[in-house]
Amino acid sequence: MEQQSPVMATDPIQSAKRLLALESRAKNGANWFFWIAGLSILNSIIFYFDGALTFVMGLGLTQIVDGFVYGMSQELSTNVAGILRGMGILVNLLLAGVFVGFGYFAKKGMRWVLITGMVIYAIDAVIVGLFGDWLGVLFHLLALAGLWGGMRAIGQLAQLENYQKHGDMAGIQSIINPPVSTEMDTQRKRNFRLFSLIIIGLFGALTLFVVVMVALYAR
Repeated sequence: MEQQSPVMATDPIQSAKRLLALESRAKNGANWFFWIAGLSILNSIIFYFDGALTFVMGLGLTQIVDGFVYGMSQELSTNVAGILRGMGILVNLLLAGVFVGFGYFAKKGMRWVLITGMVIYAIDAVIVGLFGDWLGVLFHLLALAGLWGGMRAIGQLAQLENYQKHGDMAGIQSIINPPVSTEMDTQRKRNFRLFSLIIIGLFGALTLFVVVMVALYAR
């Protein structure tokens, strides 16, 4: 007799919907890395062709590389400037490639990779803020929120797999059919507070840095 999966033993339709929703959230979270990488390269291409358009979700790091290369190339001969630009493009491709890698492995369910990418992108948001690009910071936070959702979904899928291995029906039910209760609301509030603390910490560090720089400049 065929043994029924612990997940499907609950409510097949509800289980399938919940699993699809979690998998979709996990993939959508990982896809943010591809958007970040693609828009960063597009920003560099537009910059090198003297365009005025900039996608604010792109990496601030690649824009710094572009600005550095542009400033240096103004003082160099045409041939050397061309080599420098080529090196700048290569560096930006490597930076974008790292984020493509984050997206690829995040889609494989590697949560720590997604967290690492989030930390690096959060640092990039601080760098963008240091240059006064507050719209860029806002869109960085939007992308971080999307990545956060993907990270949570990957974590829940990992928990579900662990519950399945141990035949923990109560654990499976808690993920497949999460109760609408005070406990669930409390968990959501905790997650929101944690995300808020991360954002406040980043802006706090940015504000402190700006204050220190202004104080040193005032001297």
